[in-house]
Parts: sequence; structure tokens; C-alpha cells
Amino acid sequence: MNEKLTNLANKVLPVANKIGNQRHIQAISSGLMYLIPFALLGAIFNIIANPPLTETIIQQGGWYAKLFSGWFHFAQAHRATLMIPSNMTMGLMSVIAVLGISFNLAKSYKMKELSTSMLALVMFLIVAAPSVPAYIASLVTSGVDMSTVPTTSVLDVTNLGSSGLFVAIVISLLSTEVTRFCKVKNLVIKMPSSVPPNVADSFSSVIPAIINCIVFFGVNLFSQNVFGYSLPELINSVLTPAINNVNTPIAIISIITLGNLLWIFGMHGPAMMSMLYIPISFAMTGANVELVAAGKEAIFQPVYLTQFANAFFGLTVLLLIAKSKQLKAIGKVGIIPGIFLISEPVVFGTPIMFNPILAIPHLLAPIIMMSLGWLASSFGFLSGDVNIIFAQLPLGLNAFFGSMSVKNLIFYFLMIPVQILIWYPFFKMYDKQLVMKEAEEEAATA
Repeated sequence: MNEKLTNLANKVLPVANKIGNQRHIQAISSGLMYLIPFALLGAIFNIIANPPLTETIIQQGGWYAKLFSGWFHFAQAHRATLMIPSNMTMGLMSVIAVLGISFNLAKSYKMKELSTSMLALVMFLIVAAPSVPAYIASLVTSGVDMSTVPTTSVLDVTNLGSSGLFVAIVISLLSTEVTRFCKVKNLVIKMPSSVPPNVADSFSSVIPAIINCIVFFGVNLFSQNVFGYSLPELINSVLTPAINNVNTPIAIISIITLGNLLWIFGMHGPAMMSMLYIPISFAMTGANVELVAAGKEAIFQPVYLTQFANAFFGLTVLLLIAKSKQLKAIGKVGIIPGIFLISEPVVFGTPIMFNPILAIPHLLAPIIMMSLGWLASSFGFLSGDVNIIFAQLPLGLNAFFGSMSVKNLIFYFLMIPVQILIWYPFFKMYDKQLVMKEAEEEAATA
């Protein structure tokens, strides 16, 4: 069995490595990570502004209402102020993504990162956030002739948040490639060596900026006049079917299973495969924030099933009752990290890699838990996420703070016994093997 796993690994690993190391995928993955601290900042204030109860619950009374009523009334009174940090972080998600992705792609090409990423940002703003005229609200009163009310120019922020994330990814990559093309073809203004480097660098960006503008602004105008769609609308119309195909229960479960399969071969598959669903998770959560702000309920999307994909805590609990000295020691070392969803001590200690016995529940448990999660969501038990939580919080808190729903927290803890039941027969089999092996080693050294 181990020999078959090894042969399969020899075929799978080169392909997985090639995909994982592709520079554009790496740039997207690394660039989106810049969103995390801003998303967490926005989430903190979003959580404060949206306590996990409603006016109806307050009116019904009870200990829960009494415990959180002060928080609820404070949030209601100051909600507009509390949402400012969220609006300036989640609401600018695409802006941060453009800078991060183009910066990392430029770095991989050994280009000037800052100037390249700033140029990509300007191109994104040109096509995704054109200025539009707007009336000054404080001067608009009932019965006033609107032709006499002064106007100002404002940015259309529609595509600066989650709805423009995929547009941001496309433009950041393409703009960087256009700038690189100019560099490779020497389409730059070269200044004499006597000119200070910072001045020379500024002039060297002039021609790439002009060509970028011709490409993106020109394509945007062409698209608007020929197809009747702006470039962001065109990009989203092309990508939406692909996103919808990935954001399904079967696709998400398949992605997680493939990542777990790579774990068996010694690769951090979940980290590699997360690139396929993290952008969707960001976009769906941003859309939910907008729904909640409009007084509607957040939607539970299939991509949120990933929060129920880590099944290692159930195995860690079982390791504590193992008869094998090796497994019991791993359980003691892994229980505290396991509470914080850090599974590496158990993954490498048992080990999971090239282990035909533990490989079966390792693949099976997440599939069953995510399937149960989708079943629960179809009955309306689970709430959609309104916060992006990437911190390693203790068990269940990511599910709770992500959705601000006690039901999500309850469901998470219901899945722990499910994990244990799935792992148990395979754990007993492996534990028995190791006990026999340890006994033979002790007898040999006696």
C-alpha cells in the first residue's frame, strides 16, 4: 500500500509543485494576504456594531437578552460611527488587493515594486471608479430647483469593495505585465547618469504609464461604446460563471479533498488549494456585509463550508487515550495547539503522510462534516459570514465571529463528536499496530 502511495506521489507532486510555484498564482495568493490585517480591523468594528441578537430577542426577554441588551442599544445608537473602519477596510478591499498583487508580481520579476503597483492602482481606478457628478446633500432641500444646487465630483465606489475584487486581480496582473513589456522592450525614458536615481525612476515610468492608460482606458471606452458594458462589467460577466461553478458544495468539497490528498504526500495541500476559494470567500463576505447594512440577512455560501474542513481535533482527543507511547505523547503535545486549530504537530507526529490507515479518515471526515454543514444550511440553521476572520482563534470562535451566529458555534461543536466517531476505528487499528511494534522493540533491547 505504501509503495502505491509513493508511486502516486511521484506523479502528483511535480504537477502540484508546478502549479503552486506559478508566479501569477503566487502573486495573487501573497497579495490577498495583505487584506487580512485590514479585514480583521474591519471585523472588530463590524462585530461591535452588529451584536448577535435582534430587537425581537430583546423584547422576548430572558438571560440572553439581559446579558447583551447594553451592547445592542450602544450599537444601535452609534452604528454609523462604528461602521466607518469597516467601510474604509472591507469597502476598499479591491484597492488593497491591486496594490498587494501587483507589488508581489513585480517583485517576482525584479521590477520596481512601488511604482509598478501604484501604476496598476491608477489603472484600476480609471476603469473601475470613474468620477461622477453628485449633489451636495446638505444643500438639497424639498422644493428647491435642482439646477441651482451646486454639484461636486465623487468616485463611484461600487467596485472598490468586494464586488470589484476579481476585476482588481485581473487588472493588477495585466497592468504589471504591460509595465514589464515596456521594460523588456526598453520603452522607457533613460536619463543621464548625472540625474539623481529617484528623478530618473520617475521619468522611466512615464512611457509605461502612457501605454497602460492607452490599453486600459482605451479598452474600457471601446467596451462601453461597442458592447454597452464597462471593462469591470465585462470582466465580471466572463468570470461570474467560473466563480459560480467553484462556489458550489461539490466543488468546495472536491477542492478541500484534493488539498487533504496532497497532505498525505507531504505537501501542505490546504494552503495550496486555498487560493481557489479565498478570493470567493472575500467577495461573498463583502456582499453579505452590504446585505446586512441594507437590513437583509446574510447568505450562507458553499465556500463557508471550508470552516468545517479541519477534522484533526477529533484525532487529537483520541490520541490522549492511546495505548501507544508515541501517540499518547503526540496527543499531549498537540492538544493545546489543536484548540487553536494548529494541526501540524499531529499531522507530522502521527504521521498522516504516507499512512494508509489514517489517510482514509483524513479524507473522509472533512467530506462528511462539510456535507452535514450544507444540509444544516439548507434548513436555515447556519448563517452566512459577515466578517473575514483569519486569526487562529480557539475552537468554534472563527465560525461564531465570522457569522455572529450562536447556531454556527453550536454546529461547530456538534461536529467534534462526529470527527471522533469517524477517526475512532482507524485510530484503534493504528494504535494497536504501534503498541505491538513498541513491544517488539522493547523485547529486542531487553
